[in-house]
Amino acid sequence: MHDVGKLRELEQRPEGTVYTAPARSSAICCKAAISSVKRPQPVPAPDTLLRLEHLIIAHQRLPEWGSPKPPMTPEALLVHYADDIDAKFHMMAEVLRNDTSDGR
Repeated sequence: MHDVGKLRELEQRPEGTVYTAPARSSAICCKAAISSVKRPQPVPAPDTLLRLEHLIIAHQRLPEWGSPKPPMTPEALLVHYADDIDAKFHMMAEVLRNDTSDGR
């Protein structure tokens, strides 16, 4: 959910992938999805929506990684570390997949 906005944020160009929109677009997509839900489903409490938006915009943790805010709730911190370990795992898997050495 925290990366759904990347479908709108990222554009593939000959020189590489570039960001075309602010990092908050995932949070905007999430808010739009929640507001489009037909009632009688219960509307989440305003603080729940705020916490969800924070979780999405803070998942990268550091400004140099694109985060406008650091994680300030336990849930946001957990999402950050889950996303971080997932990225590191995929980097290692790619290195191992491309490793043609005999392991020495």
